Amino acid sequence: MSEDIRKKQPKKKPGKIKTVLIVVVGLLCMAFVLLIIFRNEVKRLINHELDKKPMAEEIEDFYNDDLVGEEGHVDETISETNIRKVFEISGLQTADYIYNSVVRVYNEDESEILYYVSYEGTITAGIDFKDIEIETDEENKRIILTIPEVEIQDTIVNAGTLDFIFMKDKYDKEETYNEAYNLCQKDLDEKSKYEEELMINAQENAEQVVKALTSPWIEQLYPEYILEIRKGGGE
Repeated sequence: MSEDIRKKQPKKKPGKIKTVLIVVVGLLCMAFVLLIIFRNEVKRLINHELDKKPMAEEIEDFYNDDLVGEEGHVDETISETNIRKVFEISGLQTADYIYNSVVRVYNEDESEILYYVSYEGTITAGIDFKDIEIETDEENKRIILTIPEVEIQDTIVNAGTLDFIFMKDKYDKEETYNEAYNLCQKDLDEKSKYEEELMINAQENAEQVVKALTSPWIEQLYPEYILEIRKGGGE
């Protein structure tokens, strides 16, 4: 009797179960991928807003609290102090530039090249807003801002970008990496002093940032005044 019952029981369909499992696993993978994408997008948006929020809030507070009185009237007196507050919001203006170069490394008497090493570095140049000279010419209705010359503020070699070409295998030693990194850093420090195009771009960038910060403020509160931006260093 028990043997007949066993024969009548439906056979399992492993193929169907396997298909269901594949579908379930696939759905789980899709959900996981979508979760990662969603999380990264939310993180990007949050970081983007965090970058913007402090500047926007402080500018709004600056307009409302420092330039607009309790009754909503703008303070018509222009002084270096209230112009300076615009720059206090940012403090330091910098720009990063990617620099690529190759260093030749010689033996002690410089009679033979041991290896070449290429690298990628970052040069940071800019100005400190505290060094901007502010002058108001009430007679000619001008606000004159003299921007200091940009300076190299930092140089950093990206250690992960070092790439070697050895003239002989024996020159590939354990201490070679640290030696090469130090030489690349020295090379970047030295070459950054003579990058005229980089400094010109950094200067123009600084001037554009200063103009972008002050122009809307002057146009809104002191439309009768003209903003004049000058370069420091006698230019």
